[in-house]
Amino acid sequence: AQTIQRALLPAENMLRTNFKDSFVLFKPKDIVSGDFYWLKDFEDKVVIVAADCTGHGVPGAMMSMLGIAFLNEIVDASYTNSSAKILDTLREKVKDVFNQYDKTGEQANGIDIALVIFDKKLLKIQFSGALNPVYIVKNSGEGILLRGNRQPIGNYRKETDFSEETFQLEVGDWLYMFSDGFMDQIGEKSHNRMKRKPFLSLLDEASHLTGNAQKEFLVNKFQEWKGYIVQMDDILVLGINV
Repeated sequence: AQTIQRALLPAENMLRTNFKDSFVLFKPKDIVSGDFYWLKDFEDKVVIVAADCTGHGVPGAMMSMLGIAFLNEIVDASYTNSSAKILDTLREKVKDVFNQYDKTGEQANGIDIALVIFDKKLLKIQFSGALNPVYIVKNSGEGILLRGNRQPIGNYRKETDFSEETFQLEVGDWLYMFSDGFMDQIGEKSHNRMKRKPFLSLLDEASHLTGNAQKEFLVNKFQEWKGYIVQMDDILVLGINV
């Protein structure tokens, strides 16, 4: 199962083909993961996804397989002008496969996702998110969080169309996409979750390093924070240098 799942995930060199430096920190809680990342390269654009499916282990991995299959099916050149359209279509496919058409509540099966369409020529991104943000650390050191929508890919009683946001990047900026696994980990010393703000501070601190060094830094910081506490969720962090 692990071999099959990893075969469906993009190779890290696919990121490096499009970006001068990058890293993938992928650390399942169990043998297989409910987190996944996905990439599709077009002539002048590249679509990048970081996603967190309901659950972990086998149930989460089954959802991740569905997510990857649906993205492979729906994302083509005609979709690269609208990140929101991709998420709207993905939501309909997830709702359809689970018969999630009861508007009175929320179903258990869903996906939190950050999706970026990167324009290679203009160095501009279009972003849509379902509960998952993206974080940008500028060359100057300034950190900018793009939050996306507070609704999942799946049934939601206050469902609206997904929005999209454009952001102009510059050479040297770092773009980070991630699941909530790292920041939700309970620490040995505090017995509390790390939460988002300290996690983003770690990204700020790491952003002056190379991609490989950032990955090692984050792995060490996670182990230092976790200590003897068991890993609680799947972990995914993508770092991309423009």
